[in-house]
Amino acid sequence: MFLLATTSSALAATYNMAAPILPDPKLSPGDVLASDPAIICRSGHTKTVRNVPQSLKNQIYKEYGIISRLSGEYEIDHITSLELGGSNSAKHLFPVV
Repeated sequence: MFLLATTSSALAATYNMAAPILPDPKLSPGDVLASDPAIICRSGHTKTVRNVPQSLKNQIYKEYGIISRLSGEYEIDHITSLELGGSNSAKHLFPVV
């Protein structure tokens, strides 16, 4: 029990434990860039679309109420991976710990 409490306290000090783990459907309803297998199954496809500007990442953090963060504490993720046709739009991104 003591170890669990200590570990939880250590994690809480390191990470914002109130951070969203799952996308909020009101903030991130989802979006698709492409669904055509001829496009998304092409070798190297994700290299051509994997680009989320820092300004958009900052917007997503702000929308989710994350006003300060440590380097590496969060990252911006896609609801559906780019490999499956997911988009880089704000409707499709959310912060993860």
